[in-house]
Amino acid sequence: MFKFPVALVALLIFSFQSIAQSSDSLRVVSHNDRWVIKHSAKAGENVFSIARKYHVPAAILTEINELNYQSVLANGQEIYISLGAYNQITTPPTTPDVRPMYYVVDELDNLFRIAKYAGVQQKTLQQWNRLADNSIHEGQHLLVGWVLYDATTVVNSVSNPLAVNKSVAATTAVKPIIPQPAKPIAKDDDDDTIIIVKKAAADTLSPAEKLFLSQTNNGQSINEEKGTAVFFDMKKIAGSKVVYAFHNTARKGTVIKVHNPGNNITIYAKVLGPIPGTKQYHESIIGLDGSAQQMLGTTDDRLWCELQFGY
Repeated sequence: MFKFPVALVALLIFSFQSIAQSSDSLRVVSHNDRWVIKHSAKAGENVFSIARKYHVPAAILTEINELNYQSVLANGQEIYISLGAYNQITTPPTTPDVRPMYYVVDELDNLFRIAKYAGVQQKTLQQWNRLADNSIHEGQHLLVGWVLYDATTVVNSVSNPLAVNKSVAATTAVKPIIPQPAKPIAKDDDDDTIIIVKKAAADTLSPAEKLFLSQTNNGQSINEEKGTAVFFDMKKIAGSKVVYAFHNTARKGTVIKVHNPGNNITIYAKVLGPIPGTKQYHESIIGLDGSAQQMLGTTDDRLWCELQFGY
């Protein structure tokens, strides 16, 4: 069982004492029997900018709030931010790109139930909040984890939500690859002329990469997700270099760029359909066929990854 270093736990507890007063902390509330964060929309924000801010898939954000991708959000409109493997952190973070989350205890709550919603053991909650036992009281503030948070998201006050999305996506999108024409280099003496032809960058791309750039408008129109990938067994034609994937929001045939931040390896996978609703894929954002496991440089059955795909 994992044990937090005493010094780290003490630091967490000391930091938490002022959570309720900190503008960086976020309160979780119950919505349709699940925990969410309430976000008050600001002028110019849209589904995609808010999704990027909280690292939540845009498709999930629209579903839980009964919106669509083109919805115009009013200033102050309440938006529910769902929590999951894509944005919820349940161990002390090592990156500043997070916000602590706290929960206000209700009259009928108990620590076991709160720990279950938080996705951690009851003992962990007690350590985070310096609780001697499982006794809690109504109105008590409890640290229940962290959420990935992009504080650099730019709010654009244009009225067209799709235009806003493109401007935001451009800040993190893959730069378009523009083929450069061959440049001959010659000496003055024609008899001794040596012509060096530089191969255009686009000629070095795989078919999957080319299709990805086509589907994302050269990387300018993308969705981004972060979360767990699960590998599955699949029989393929010998010599096939195509990686196949299951994904819940990308359409069949979409090419998804899959990046392993641990070793900086990137591959491309073609979507077959939605993720199967089996235990194997619990809390995963993508299923990848077994060939991707070695290509991404891992031997584990599950891998934290970053995804990009067109919308």
